[in-house]
Amino acid sequence: ENYFLTSVDDPQFWKCVAAHTRELVIFTHLNFDPVMELLDSLYSPVHRADHRVSTSMLRSLLLMTSLKIAGITAWVKETRLQPLLAVLAGFHPEDTPGIGTYYDFMKRLIDGPYQKPCEHYVRKSDFLSKLHLRNLRAEKDAGKEESDVYSSQSEKVATELLAAAEKPRPDDLSKMLEDLLVQLGIKPSIQRGLLNHLDDLIVSGDGSILQSAASGEGKPACSCRSQGIYRCDHDRYYSSPTAKWCYDAHKGCYLFGDRYYHLVVHQNGHDLPLLTIMPGGDESDYTLSLKAFDRFLKAARENGLPMRIGVFCGDGHHDSCAHYRYFTQKGVAPVIPLSENTKKAFPHLLDDRGVKLDTDGVPLCPEGVRMRHHLYNEYRKIHVYTCPAKRHTHRDGKSLYVI
Repeated sequence: ENYFLTSVDDPQFWKCVAAHTRELVIFTHLNFDPVMELLDSLYSPVHRADHRVSTSMLRSLLLMTSLKIAGITAWVKETRLQPLLAVLAGFHPEDTPGIGTYYDFMKRLIDGPYQKPCEHYVRKSDFLSKLHLRNLRAEKDAGKEESDVYSSQSEKVATELLAAAEKPRPDDLSKMLEDLLVQLGIKPSIQRGLLNHLDDLIVSGDGSILQSAASGEGKPACSCRSQGIYRCDHDRYYSSPTAKWCYDAHKGCYLFGDRYYHLVVHQNGHDLPLLTIMPGGDESDYTLSLKAFDRFLKAARENGLPMRIGVFCGDGHHDSCAHYRYFTQKGVAPVIPLSENTKKAFPHLLDDRGVKLDTDGVPLCPEGVRMRHHLYNEYRKIHVYTCPAKRHTHRDGKSLYVI
């Protein structure tokens, strides 16, 4: 307030206000008090020296992101050249944080609630900052070996999530970021009427790839190059512990990075984010979608959000029996287009065997009569139908069909 009063007659101040009107409106209406206790838990309870206000550090990083500043170094320079940005971030114009202070705050976010240093405990920030000895080909082959040819990965994930529905989320960075979004984004949006119809929300989900700044080639850990061998299968050092080569169908190329998945709700002409997860690696939407939806249900429950999802919308990468089974148990109606394989089951199309289906999915016999439901094979997750004119029975100790 003092800065605004003393800068009223400064033409440079009004030029800066005109250039950042959008940020001025947003950040003067943002209240960071609900997350103060959460952020203060990142620091030691024994105050040996005063540290920067945690909410101001978060506010500053969000302001940097809103202005699309490329990095911390450039942002520190901007806050020292433009006093208005420093004030909006919550700092005195002549006392702004340095580069190391920002990196220290981000490390605290990664490490979670404060723990006393211990030689047996490796902080996650220290683990991520070092080089990682990996073999991308071996990781890919290991994933294939772990897959079950008789059960899809989505079925396995759905079963695990349904069994652990009442368990809380792990206390990690993902939980911290999800709670920050709930407290600073979702709850204020509900209070101001930006989010309505809370008892029957329509939520959409989709995945994408975040390209890593890490090199996809890695650093050799062997001496093959000195022997004239430039391509070998030995382990290499990578700065990212999870990034993999992922195919981006939109760009039509491979990118070295991690897949992430986000849930959004569209209301009043705006796409409002509900949750984003990025567990690392090249994981498909078939499993990421279930994990993201389950995490949001838990985040909403643990934060007391008065929300109920009535409809889930997804693309063809969500068309699986596991999704329909999971959403049925959660009381959610899935709106998912059929994949290329499932399109063969349309009533007006024929599959490879020439089988037609009725409008409700019941197969028709060659004479056009609805077939009789025989059983449900729970192991293969399929329904079995038989001829409507035949019945299975037992006569004289023999099993036979009677027409």
